[in-house]
Amino acid sequence: VARRSGLDLSTIAGTGRNKRVTRADIAALSRPARASYHVETSAGRLFFREWPAQGKPKGTVLHIHGLFADSQSFTTLGRKLAARGLRSMAVDLPGHGETPSNADSLLAIVDAVRAALPPQRIHIIGHSLGGAVAAHLGDRAQSLLLLSPAGCGEDINGGFVAAMLGGQLDHGLSLLGETIPPEAIANFADHLAVHGSQPRAIASSIALGDGQTVSILSNLSAFAFPLRAVARRDDPIIPARHALNLPANVDARFMTGASHLPH
Repeated sequence: VARRSGLDLSTIAGTGRNKRVTRADIAALSRPARASYHVETSAGRLFFREWPAQGKPKGTVLHIHGLFADSQSFTTLGRKLAARGLRSMAVDLPGHGETPSNADSLLAIVDAVRAALPPQRIHIIGHSLGGAVAAHLGDRAQSLLLLSPAGCGEDINGGFVAAMLGGQLDHGLSLLGETIPPEAIANFADHLAVHGSQPRAIASSIALGDGQTVSILSNLSAFAFPLRAVARRDDPIIPARHALNLPANVDARFMTGASHLPH
């Protein structure tokens, strides 16, 4: 049972007779643990969700979501990596979720996230806007995994950005190619109604109309640690062909499907 769950028996404190490890002990460890908390920085508080490593710890992973998303979008991946021994952290970027930080540009967000990270180098996974943020955190990275990253090409689906910022959520989300839980849609609508100016400022710092205004290609070419990028072949938001612009030190992979959410 422990082997199937990816757990090392030598790391488990048993609760059975004579401290034997029982099936109940395995079941308890196999259930994903989750914690949530805020980290204070000079740029304000950042909200984190965490799925602690199960079994023998193998490192730490930071998940950085895309524009209009939040840390909950990494729940499935966070749980799976935690089950493999990786401490999984997911941040709510400024202007999103439960982070009250007032950072409203790409570089301001980068500074806020950097200030909240643990001191050691960690694995970093970034999706879309989060990929652009991750590319600026090379000084803190052990490896980078970029999922449909922003900043690798000139164009973007400006209609998606405009629909989301304009409150036309049904239309905007229909372009993603995935089903979004109704509660997530409702939460974003409420957030946009109260704090809409910040997502608008963040969006304008990376895109204008149908064009992107940032590039992460030179950042990536300077890194010597493992780098990988994953794109969906028919991504409706950021074209998959942008991955062809990546420098030679990045291992680019393409998945079939029409979605902006590889994970």
